[in-house]
Amino acid sequence: MGSKHDLLPSHLSKRGLKLVLQKVSLQTVAIVSGLLAGFLIGHLYQQHNQVVLVEHLYTNGQSTAKPVKTSYGYKLVVHDFSGLVDSSFHAGSGSSSSSSSSIIDPSFSSSSSGSSSSSSSTGATNSRTVDSGASTHTAVRERRISLAEINAAGGTAAAAGTSGDSGSSSSSSSGAEGQQRFHEGCGKGCSIMFSRSSTTGLTEADKQRISAALKKRAAELPGDSIHALMTGNGSPYQNIQGRIMYSSMKLVQQMPGGSNIKAFTRIMHRTADDDLVGEFPTFRAYPLQPACDTWCEFPVKDRANAVVQWLMAAEQHPQLIQGAWLLLLESDYVWMKPLELPGSAHDMAVQGYGFTYDYIDPSYPAAAKVIKRMCPECSQVSQVPHSGPSPVLLRPHELALVAPDWETYSAWIEGNEHARNAFGWVREMYAWCVAVHKNGVQLTHELPPASRLMAQPPHDWTAGRAAFLHYTWATLYHQDGKEIWRFDKRDWTAKEHELKVPEFKLPPQPWQDSWKLQDGIKVNKALHNITTAMLAQMNKASALLPVIKPQD
Repeated sequence: MGSKHDLLPSHLSKRGLKLVLQKVSLQTVAIVSGLLAGFLIGHLYQQHNQVVLVEHLYTNGQSTAKPVKTSYGYKLVVHDFSGLVDSSFHAGSGSSSSSSSSIIDPSFSSSSSGSSSSSSSTGATNSRTVDSGASTHTAVRERRISLAEINAAGGTAAAAGTSGDSGSSSSSSSGAEGQQRFHEGCGKGCSIMFSRSSTTGLTEADKQRISAALKKRAAELPGDSIHALMTGNGSPYQNIQGRIMYSSMKLVQQMPGGSNIKAFTRIMHRTADDDLVGEFPTFRAYPLQPACDTWCEFPVKDRANAVVQWLMAAEQHPQLIQGAWLLLLESDYVWMKPLELPGSAHDMAVQGYGFTYDYIDPSYPAAAKVIKRMCPECSQVSQVPHSGPSPVLLRPHELALVAPDWETYSAWIEGNEHARNAFGWVREMYAWCVAVHKNGVQLTHELPPASRLMAQPPHDWTAGRAAFLHYTWATLYHQDGKEIWRFDKRDWTAKEHELKVPEFKLPPQPWQDSWKLQDGIKVNKALHNITTAMLAQMNKASALLPVIKPQD
């Protein structure tokens, strides 16, 4: 798991390890009155062969907000609007009502009021209205940027800005519009997008429609092409790891078979850019927990919602998907060799891969009881996989089927204290497993050394067939009861190491039979060799990374 406050233990109990998870006492996250004040909420979507940037501005709101379950997923209901719209958006008149309520949904359809299709010229602006019950306010401005403009700039042009912005096709009087843009520095054909709202609330029909659209997109791509996706919140802790993972992937791309990796996208759930948007191709999803930009207790809560936001954007902008296979990753992986594919993604008889975690057990009585309550239609709990949302290799349309339920189940668990206690720190992994089972997505789940995805030293002593290694556990060498060498990802959390990734100290050489791990198990030569190879690959990858200059 990629969190600065990762609670996975740094000790191993025995060779046939069952991961011991610490229970986390979670504070109830209250949504504060006036949460929307000062925030811009927007959604990027494609209409009539143009990219349409929709800006929402809500200010001075004396409101309370809470997530509510719709027919599928969750939306945000906001009560007691007052002073909904900033005057720069020329708010319409109307009296607010204390009993009014509105679903804030940035995904306006083409049939919404204030039709955008009537003004299709580049640079045009229009308004839409948001009905808050008793009063209606003009709350939205649109700025259209043609795809030709973006492509002419190599996919990295500024999309909209205030007066004087060099990247826009025309100046704009709205400072809010300048906040939505394509970031520079990502390379040819790489569009950096971001969403200004965590609202999804997909219906079953939405899910099926998005899945069909992404299946159509994947059919246009080579059956052996891979698009890697890494989720994270942009913290220094995750970015140190993510930079190494991304650079090691580039090393593997140069190996025979590595050219199948066609694209990489970081799905970052964060309110603002971090220092790596120019290095990582990034889709920035608006987080459920804005506080996680600095610190929060469970940032993984935002992951499923962020992936759904990306899928919604991909439906409207299919070029976001560059592989017939999607590979879901976390930051603390290091690539060692190209991934063995199961076959062509176009052959629906070929199953993707999942990874078997021996500490995920849906059949355990306490877990099974919660699963049946959460998913009444999941009668065969024994068939729920022992897996998680990464690493996973699957097709785009399969992810589109699974992710909305993953999001819904994650939210359900977060709202249920008994479920949180039952599943603990890996609760969103259980949400993923149930969503995979519910939607009938067939994946081949493998354990090391058979796993073609991953191995986890020091739990695993050899890489086997794995393409990458996961360093979630610390590896501590002891001799005569004293620690003589250590590698623990939790030691590297500083901003300075995010900007300049350090060189990691290799295990002492040559191997000695007297060394033991922190739990007393002997360090055999195979484990020593895989640990040395992993750290050497990490150093090779980090040596290729530039020193990042912090953003002003």
